[in-house]
Amino acid sequence: MYTIIEDNSPYYIKFNMPTVVEIANVCKDACSRVFKRPFVSEQLDNDLMSQVIDLIPKFGLLELSPLRMNFFVSKPGLYSPPHKDGQNMQFGINIPIEISDELCTTNWYTDQSLAHCEYYDGPDDFMGMKRYVREIRNYQVDSVKATVSTVMKPNECVLFNVNQFHDWDNRLSPNRRIILTLRPQPSSFISFEQAAQILFG
Repeated sequence: MYTIIEDNSPYYIKFNMPTVVEIANVCKDACSRVFKRPFVSEQLDNDLMSQVIDLIPKFGLLELSPLRMNFFVSKPGLYSPPHKDGQNMQFGINIPIEISDELCTTNWYTDQSLAHCEYYDGPDDFMGMKRYVREIRNYQVDSVKATVSTVMKPNECVLFNVNQFHDWDNRLSPNRRIILTLRPQPSSFISFEQAAQILFG
């Protein structure tokens, strides 16, 4: 059902999901407006949640949370410094909704390569969005060489190791980028490797 396109474990695995185009189509109406903030993380409404869950047969096996189905909208020219997602999150699935070019890159870094940087682990209020963060602060962009890098493309999903430091860089793009992010329930202990086993056998 899911076909691996590129396996760069333990950082990410790109794969084909038969329903990816259908998922993008049902989400496009909700994303057709102008988002005022440079970066937006917006939860899907209940009706759209149900539609998308129906299109992902392994949603339950992966212990994904309906309350962690969000649109990530990044405006042109935006950069997000190295971070890990959530308080103890291990994996996520990213599904492209609106990608207009190949100029936005995602980079992963080892803990050792960022050991000299200022690290913050705790609650945060980013642009009005209260959340728990694990992130590098006062980071000098491009000061550390990425271990691996990739570009998300239309119709390609990504199993994402969010427990490894990563950034995303939309500085060179004149276009916004919209990704549907799926994240596990807070109580889940499923690792990146276990998620890969569930998806690909």
